[in-house]
Amino acid sequence: MELISKFFALLYPASLLFSIILVGIWHSFNFRQKKNILLNVLIFLAVISYFISFFSNYHLQFFMIAWFIRDLLIFIILTKLWHLYLRYKRSFIIGIFLIAIGIGFLFYRNGSLSFSKASPVNFASDNEAELLFEIKNKTQLSKVNELLSRFKPEILLAFPQVKDTLITELDNCYTIDIKDTSALNSLVDTLEKSGLTNWIEKNEVYTLSPIEKSGSDSIISNSYSGKTLNDPYIAKLWGFKYMEIDSLTGILKKRKPVKKAKIFILDTGVDSKHEDLADNYLSLSDKYDKDTDQHGTHCAGIACAVTNNNLGIASFNLTGEFTSITSITVLPGGSGTQESIIDGMILAADNGADVISMSLGGFSTDVRQKAYEKAIKYANDKGAIVVVAAGNENTNAKNVVPASCKGVITVSAVDENLQKAAFSNYVTDIEYKVSAPGVNIYSTIPLNQYKSMNGTSMATPYVAGLIGIMKSMEPNLTTEDVFRILISSGIDTKNTEQTGKFIQPLRAISNLNATNIKSKLKLFVRELLTFKP
Repeated sequence: MELISKFFALLYPASLLFSIILVGIWHSFNFRQKKNILLNVLIFLAVISYFISFFSNYHLQFFMIAWFIRDLLIFIILTKLWHLYLRYKRSFIIGIFLIAIGIGFLFYRNGSLSFSKASPVNFASDNEAELLFEIKNKTQLSKVNELLSRFKPEILLAFPQVKDTLITELDNCYTIDIKDTSALNSLVDTLEKSGLTNWIEKNEVYTLSPIEKSGSDSIISNSYSGKTLNDPYIAKLWGFKYMEIDSLTGILKKRKPVKKAKIFILDTGVDSKHEDLADNYLSLSDKYDKDTDQHGTHCAGIACAVTNNNLGIASFNLTGEFTSITSITVLPGGSGTQESIIDGMILAADNGADVISMSLGGFSTDVRQKAYEKAIKYANDKGAIVVVAAGNENTNAKNVVPASCKGVITVSAVDENLQKAAFSNYVTDIEYKVSAPGVNIYSTIPLNQYKSMNGTSMATPYVAGLIGIMKSMEPNLTTEDVFRILISSGIDTKNTEQTGKFIQPLRAISNLNATNIKSKLKLFVRELLTFKP
C-alpha cells in the first residue's frame, strides 16, 4: 500500500507537467497545420493520469477545489505563454531578454539572488570586531577602506550567510576591527561624516546575569500536584499550579498539530543527549549539541522537556507531538557579541524556526539598534516569532536590548505569588510584553542533572514553549496575532502594569480559533501553495 501511495505521489506532478508539455507540442503541430493522432491519445492518457493521481493525493476534501483551480491556472497560463511564443516569437524573446536584464540588475544590486543560495548550516563571528555598520552601496566599499586606511581596520562582511537577500539589507552589513581602540571615536566620526553608511553601531558584548546561577531546589508550599503527569519532579514546577495543566493535557490529546513547530534555543548550547530532552531534540549541527555552561540546557528543558516519561520535569509539549527544540550556540561560555547573536538568529530563521527563544541581552550604549531590528524583521518575515528576556537589573527594559527592539515578545519574571521578581526588569514601556515564572525554576542541566535557577531567562522559554504549541496548530500566526491571544487569555499579576499579563496556556490554545482574517488569509495562501506530494 505504501509503494502505491509513493507511486501516485510521484505521478501527480509528473502527469501535470507531462500534460502541459504535450499540449505545448499539440499547439506547435496546429501552428504548422499538422495533425497527429498519437499525440491526441497521449494527451488523453496524461490527463487521465493527472486526475487519478490528483484524487489519490488529496482525497475528498473541500480545499481540493482550490488546489484543482490552482493546477488549472498553471496549465492555462503555461500553455497560453507557449501559444504566444509561437505567434509572436520576436516580441516574446525581447520580453524574456528584458526580464533577464531585470534579474541581472537585482543580482548586481544585492550581490546575490535569494533562490541562488543553498541553505546555510554554519556561521563564524568576528568576536574582536568593535563596530557594525550598514553600507549604502556595496560598490562603495573600496571608498570606505580608503577613507579609513589610517586606522588600519579589518573590514569584513558581517552576515555572509543570509539566505534571502531580497527581503533584507543584512547582507549590506560589515564589521570593523581595529587594534588601536583609542582611535575608535575618531573612526566613527570619520565614517559618519562620509555619507557612505546608513548607520554605525558598537558590536556590544553580552554576558549572562549572575542572578541566574542561583535558585532553591526545595519544594514550595502549595506546589503543583498534577493528576495527568508522571514526571517525578513536577511538584517543583510551581508555575503549573496557575496554568490548568491537567485540562491542557486533555485538550492536547484531542488535537493534532498541523506541523511540529521548531523552537530554536539561542544560548550557551544544549546537552542534546540529556535523558529528558533527547526525544524532543532536533540537531542542526553537532557543534551546538553540547552546553558550554548550563544555561542553554536549563532553558531547553523549560521550553520542551519530554513529558510523561517517568523522568525529570515536564513542559507544555505534553504529548510530544507539537514542538521540537534545536540549539544554536551564540553565548559560548556565557558571553557573546551582538554579531554572533544576530548570526544565530539568521541561521535559525533560514532553517525553518517557528520560535526563536533568546534568554539574553544587556544594556545598550547605542541609541538605536538597527542591526538587531533588521535581524528580527528578517526572522519575522520568514515566519518566526522572536521571544526575548526582559533582563535582570530591576530597571526599565526599554534600556535593554534586544528586549526593547521592535517586533519581539519580551518576557518579565514573576515569583510564586505572581509578584514581579525582585530582579526582573519592568516592561511598562514595551509594546509586546507578557510574564511567566522566573524564580526557583527547576529544569534540566547537562549530564542528566537538574537544578533551580532564577531569571527572566527562565521565564522566556515558558513563553517560547507555549508559542511553539500555538504555531504547531496555526503555523501562520504573526507576532501581533500571538501577543493579542496571550494578553486576552492571560491573567493579572500583583504588578500587571510592570510585568504584563501572566500566560495561560489552556486559554491561549482555546482562543486560537479567534485569529484574525489576515492570519486566516495567510493560512489559506499557504495551503494553496502547498504542492503535494
